[in-house]
Amino acid sequence: MNLEEILRLLPEKDRKLMVDIKRNIRQMKIFNCCDIIYWLEEPFSKGQTTLASVPITLSKELGQDLWTNDISFLLTSGTIAVDGDFNYIKNELGMKQVRKDRIIEISKGTPFNFEENCLLYVAENMEYPDYDNPKYIANITDEVERLIRASNGHGLVLFTSYKPLRLVYQNLNERIMEIPLFQMTRGRSDAINAFRASGKGVLFATGSMWEGVNIPGDILSHLIICYVKLPFPIPDPISEYEKTCYSSIDDYLNSVLIPQMLIKLKQGAGRLIRNETDTDIISILDSRAGANGRYHEVVLVALPKCSITSDIQEIKQFLRLMKDKTYFE
Repeated sequence: MNLEEILRLLPEKDRKLMVDIKRNIRQMKIFNCCDIIYWLEEPFSKGQTTLASVPITLSKELGQDLWTNDISFLLTSGTIAVDGDFNYIKNELGMKQVRKDRIIEISKGTPFNFEENCLLYVAENMEYPDYDNPKYIANITDEVERLIRASNGHGLVLFTSYKPLRLVYQNLNERIMEIPLFQMTRGRSDAINAFRASGKGVLFATGSMWEGVNIPGDILSHLIICYVKLPFPIPDPISEYEKTCYSSIDDYLNSVLIPQMLIKLKQGAGRLIRNETDTDIISILDSRAGANGRYHEVVLVALPKCSITSDIQEIKQFLRLMKDKTYFE
């Protein structure tokens, strides 16, 4: 029996109940819309459940609202192109509806000299990512420790999830005494300020530290990217629906997930070299980014061209060549 049937059966004296049911019926009519995705959220800080929704045709609506007018727009970002290709972001913003002769695209390389001033380290000895596996956590803890010691600190260790961040930080906080370690927690920025003031500390972070943070100079000379998996987006109701719009999982992977992952990777790498004199190391810890890994080639294409190694000793040699003696004190 539905609410309308119950309403018809109620006696006239139950006026308050009738009013409540009529209000509920009006409110629930929103769920009759077949072009909207609905889901429930439990915000971390609020402790209450929220009903959220988004139109299935959001990109189409954006296209109609933004790009059909005779107005010029300039869109610019350091990370929206994937190997010089803007197809992913154009699709997300509904620009596929715009005539091609109305869009001018240009992709410029970095102004910084990555080939001389940056070394890319790709680990070749990593367990397959699984933060519920103690062996993986032990493996990544040992590797991060070796890398921190190789660069005498001066590092930012970026994770894609809080759980492995917390586990690795706790392990290393008991093993590394001579280099200050800082853990960035949800909603707090004091760890960033402490890291800046430390001289050679190491900041363990996730979330907002992947983008928009500017830390130039020697204090940040080593970016260690610890993927639980390469930074693919966390599944949500929107991505679950998007998946159904593609004929195969491989099409969805190549059209949506990999472009999103590469943009996130470029954003993370952008935390490192911030001016012409910065000299730095990027370390990537994921078995799938290794020489025989599934995403090795796309990862290399996404990052600026620089020398590549899988030997930690070369990190030490590079830094001793590029840095002043005070860097190692």
